[in-house]
Amino acid sequence: PRSAVTRCISDSAERSGKPSSTMRVGSPPVCESTYRILIIFVEAPRQRLRDIEWGRKNGLNERTIFHPYPVSRDLCRVPVGSISECAAYVPTNPEDQNLVNQCVHEATKLSRRNNFTSFADASSESRFGPLRDLRRNQLRELPLDSKAKPIIVVLMPVAKIFRESVLPKGIEEWTKYVLKPLEEEGTVEIHDFTRLFDAGPGSDSIDCKAFHDLYHLNSVGQKRLTDLLLPIFERQLYQRKNTPT
Repeated sequence: PRSAVTRCISDSAERSGKPSSTMRVGSPPVCESTYRILIIFVEAPRQRLRDIEWGRKNGLNERTIFHPYPVSRDLCRVPVGSISECAAYVPTNPEDQNLVNQCVHEATKLSRRNNFTSFADASSESRFGPLRDLRRNQLRELPLDSKAKPIIVVLMPVAKIFRESVLPKGIEEWTKYVLKPLEEEGTVEIHDFTRLFDAGPGSDSIDCKAFHDLYHLNSVGQKRLTDLLLPIFERQLYQRKNTPT
């Protein structure tokens, strides 16, 4: 009964009865890449649950959860105004080449960006309607007892350079459109941190100190997000779980 982000809490955290203040959310392999969480949880909730169960059994341990490897590098070392600008950058530090390579890779896909902006138009009902209804029904029909609801859905931070250049156009609006009636009826509880590290208006306004690369938070970003999520997990997962019916 957890979203893609709450997979960051391992069995050891549950055994202790509360999330640890030393846990850090957002560092691989503890969590999926942020852009994948934004898309895949809505598109394939059953597969996400299977992934979570696999991770609980095979991929997580106390060291990676409570003492993650520190990641100090950030996006500030390359231009972050656009994917194209980043891809054209010639790094002076060899350690930055991996980040530039990511931008080069994503730049090759810019012309093939999907477009979700017309999802609410009547003319697009035949395209988006069946998918919308399917995803909502999949979330409603998850085999959970009454105490497991509402399902906590966390929309993870996405770097502005990636969100505005690579993600399908309108994917934020589409995601919230799919989830809104589920939130209103009490099936899900949404916590939206997609733009947590946007520094303000303008193409260059991004908190570049929060991301390790295009996809992952570094230790600075992990700590800030974790500090915001821990009270939510404490209140909605652990206290609710232990409340008598």
